[in-house]
Amino acid sequence: MTTSKPNSDILVSVICLTYNHSSFIRQCLDGFVMQETNFNYEVIIHDDASTDDTQDIIKEYAQKYTDIFVPILQKENQYSKHVQIGSTFIYPICRGKYVAFCEGDDYWTDPLKLQRQVDFLESHPEYGLIHTQAKEYIQQEGRFGRIIGKNVSSFEELLRKDTICTLTVMVRRELVAKYYEDINPSQYNWKMGDYPIWLYCSTKMKMHFLPEVTSVYRVLQSSMSHSLDPRKTLEFSHSIKDVKMFFANKEALPIAYKNIIDGEMQTEEICILLSISPKVAYDRLKQSNNITIKQKIYLYLKILQKIILR
Repeated sequence: MTTSKPNSDILVSVICLTYNHSSFIRQCLDGFVMQETNFNYEVIIHDDASTDDTQDIIKEYAQKYTDIFVPILQKENQYSKHVQIGSTFIYPICRGKYVAFCEGDDYWTDPLKLQRQVDFLESHPEYGLIHTQAKEYIQQEGRFGRIIGKNVSSFEELLRKDTICTLTVMVRRELVAKYYEDINPSQYNWKMGDYPIWLYCSTKMKMHFLPEVTSVYRVLQSSMSHSLDPRKTLEFSHSIKDVKMFFANKEALPIAYKNIIDGEMQTEEICILLSISPKVAYDRLKQSNNITIKQKIYLYLKILQKIILR
């Protein structure tokens, strides 16, 4: 656990978003408290008007660890009002040179996570972001799953597939501030807040990957990116495509590269549509462009399999 250091300056601001996480929040907060550092850090924890006991638990930790937690407890849900929580409530009060992330249903397992990431960024000024691996925990089944998080060394590679686990990231705060200034994401209504930041950072500075598990990502039955409703999943997928095309255009990538991205996203969309109706998926496939022959064969076989098993 961190203790008060001679220099009271905050070096890292940890951002934690919570909403109805009372079943998980203690494990998350304990992961912050157990960090062993030679610097001071703060945890800015924003609760979006939870209807369970989440806020009470946050208050308990904030009273016990006054030098760590900075609670922002909403009385009315801000997400439903389409308020940009990060740029409105959190980033304006961040004091750290670096920013780390962990939502209230996830948690850190490595007590040296922050220290090792700071050590690297402090000694490598050409790098703007560092991330690690995480282990999935399948909540509904009560078991650990696969290891997630892979090395990504370029903007083009990250644009093809996001392999960065948000709860493992540490990034220079100046980069995040520049992202909000340059991009102004609120005008695009993107469904995710993290992926566009990583893409932006990858165009400005180098990224570093530590192939070590530092965290646990909790896979819930339903969330923004893992919805039980295929229509919501499709909406999220469309938003990812919008983000990818925005940055592909911003960086003036060749049309051939953008066609590859478009084909991959259309393939994902058709796979999602299969859970709604094979006919809908088939009609969408016939209208699709930029899908390779190999992808088309795969999709036709998936549609046929779905029809046979009905």
